[in-house]
Amino acid sequence: MDIQSLISSLVPGRSFADLGGLWGTTNERISVALQAGAAAATMIDHQPLGNELWQEFDAHCARLGVSGYVSIQGDLDDPDLPHRLGQFEVLHCSGVIYHCPDPFHSLRQLRRLTGRHLLLGAMTVPEQVRNAAGAVDFSEGRMLALPALRGGALAVMQRHFDELHIKIPNINAPEREPWVLPDGMPNYSPWWWLFTVETLSAMAEAVGLRVVGSFESWAGYAHYIHCEVPE
Repeated sequence: MDIQSLISSLVPGRSFADLGGLWGTTNERISVALQAGAAAATMIDHQPLGNELWQEFDAHCARLGVSGYVSIQGDLDDPDLPHRLGQFEVLHCSGVIYHCPDPFHSLRQLRRLTGRHLLLGAMTVPEQVRNAAGAVDFSEGRMLALPALRGGALAVMQRHFDELHIKIPNINAPEREPWVLPDGMPNYSPWWWLFTVETLSAMAEAVGLRVVGSFESWAGYAHYIHCEVPE
């Protein structure tokens, strides 16, 4: 299973939204949904409408001959967002949840926005990370909060991501990201959490979603979790 095929199987005649899919253009799913027969499609992102990223997205869709979608500026963690937007029968959200300081709140928000299917994509780690720097155990619900990452665990995860050739601020990249912005609000740019697909699945179920399947993406460095809203 891959995410394009799953979206294409779920969206015909249904409303679809891609939340947080604006960064770049290669991972947006609006075009996939509309080409597969979605009744409506909405891109939701916190970026200000009309900025360079929105312009790139619009140009990308135009090249594909895709039109008729709705563009909305919105913050997943805004408590008013579900009241403002309502629900989407199929909601796609990838590359977002591990950037959220309070993932349970963010998952509850996704639950409120989902009418039937939530396709949740996230970077994940194995249950056991072992290398020359030592070992970190992520089994049985263990997670790492990156603001607290230091010492031996930091060395292990630095080596882990170095070996994957992935550079992450506050772990193994030369630049660092502040956890709090100058206005006192949390910074959503850095990764805040490391978790396994099993832990993320259990978290989704804890907020009232039913996990019906999961599969690897990005050569196994990430996973998608397919959740449904119980009837």
